Amino acid sequence: MAVLSTEEFHDLMASINSHLYSELKEANEGSRLFQILSHYKLDAFLPRTHNPQPNHDAWGKIVLVGHTQARSQQIKGAFESMGISFNRVDCYFSDDINRFRIQNYQHNRGYCLILFGPMPHSVTGMSGASSGIAWAEQEPGFPHCIRVSNQSGELEINKSSIKRALQSAIEDGYIERDLKH
Repeated sequence: MAVLSTEEFHDLMASINSHLYSELKEANEGSRLFQILSHYKLDAFLPRTHNPQPNHDAWGKIVLVGHTQARSQQIKGAFESMGISFNRVDCYFSDDINRFRIQNYQHNRGYCLILFGPMPHSVTGMSGASSGIAWAEQEPGFPHCIRVSNQSGELEINKSSIKRALQSAIEDGYIERDLKH
């Protein structure tokens, strides 16, 4: 398609503005404004005090699963330094990985993010898939998944890799900070 002339562009914008105004006005009167703004990826413009879904996914819990040599205080510090309360985090490390049930997080809107570190390829509940991480990344209904890795791209859970993963999730809108940062 060719570039529109200035006049054509202004006419197009006027039509879009009129259409959006009518749709948003109707949505507001029907208590559906947040859903409509979300559909157009404009929900960030709505003040939080008017958000009808204050517990939407970005404010949910986070799962961190995988083997690590990091101390729990370092891990807690990584989350809190990024403005995320550690109360929002469920951790499954080393021996706890056996208790991790990946299927518990599918279609569970209470969780907004799963951070995967090094772990066995096979985990309980992945329906025969070759890797629990790949299964959660590909199957519908899971929270956003991020592989926590070092600078070389190898799966590794440490303070720096957690901070990089959280920064990515925050920038992409998958999680919100709940502490002053």
